[in-house]
Amino acid sequence: MSDKNYKYIDFIRVFSIFMVILLHCICDYYADVANAGRNLWYVIGYANELARVAVPLFFMISGFLLLSKDITDIKAFYKKRILKIGIPFIAYDIFYYIYMTVQAGRDISVSGFFTELINCGSAYHLWFVYSILFIYLLMPFLQIIVKNCDAKKLIFLFLIAIFQTSIRPLINTFADGRFYLFLADDGITGYIGYVLLGYILGKYDLKKNTKRIIYALSIATFIITPLISMNRVLNTGDYLFLSGYSSNHYIEAAGIFIWCRDHLHKESKIITKLSHHSFSAYLIHVFFLEILKPIPLNLAPSSVMLLWFASVSVLSFAWSGAENSLKSVINIKTKR
Repeated sequence: MSDKNYKYIDFIRVFSIFMVILLHCICDYYADVANAGRNLWYVIGYANELARVAVPLFFMISGFLLLSKDITDIKAFYKKRILKIGIPFIAYDIFYYIYMTVQAGRDISVSGFFTELINCGSAYHLWFVYSILFIYLLMPFLQIIVKNCDAKKLIFLFLIAIFQTSIRPLINTFADGRFYLFLADDGITGYIGYVLLGYILGKYDLKKNTKRIIYALSIATFIITPLISMNRVLNTGDYLFLSGYSSNHYIEAAGIFIWCRDHLHKESKIITKLSHHSFSAYLIHVFFLEILKPIPLNLAPSSVMLLWFASVSVLSFAWSGAENSLKSVINIKTKR
């Protein structure tokens, strides 16, 4: 099964990569407690809430597309993932290691590179690639599970997957010290929850009332969650609901996924092309942002962040297009 058969997947992927870029352009301003209470900070709080749905949607896309396939040859499945994801990741990790090391005034070394490689990479956004590759290792076995489950069993499995990382922290937050629920450590299961959610929402047709409930919950969560979090910051200086495992992100991502599935059926050549370039754009966008941030701009913070967002988006996709063209030329010469 190819995502070419699901036009809405391209729209979700393009929306998500732009939201990732937006998040990295605004996160420093929003995280700075000194900005708390300013009008722009409240606006950024909602932009932050929307942008943090991006990574969950990436996991959901992978869950739907890959769990819907018949993975009969595990070796071939792993090989394809390594060629498509693993090799570009290593190339970009080397690139970021050299760049970040030179910027910090440190000496470049093989041991230094491998020390960062086995940790979380040489740039902060590369954690996602580690997580998705680990989930790819599990995917053939997850498929065996989902193929032998009906919708009710899948929903129960989904709740099990997100309990430790999403439901348990929510319970402990509202318990406010009256008690603390532990049970087990957090882990990769939270992201598996997104994988399962994407498969469930992509495979099964939901009733109209169920969709309405999810839409209502998504909108209510989007409105209320930033207010709760920002009020908490003003009172205590602590942020809530920013974790990738937070329950609000499951609800909001579900609403966006369902809406796109129901309404975005027409093919767009521009969206398809941007979707094709999204992974390279994801890998390179932090580099352009790191170059732009030190440049002094005599502009309001809102204008600076908008300029970063527009510039990084254009540069990242331009880079990705050039990279893709270079690959095509190399492939043609290799075939000859």
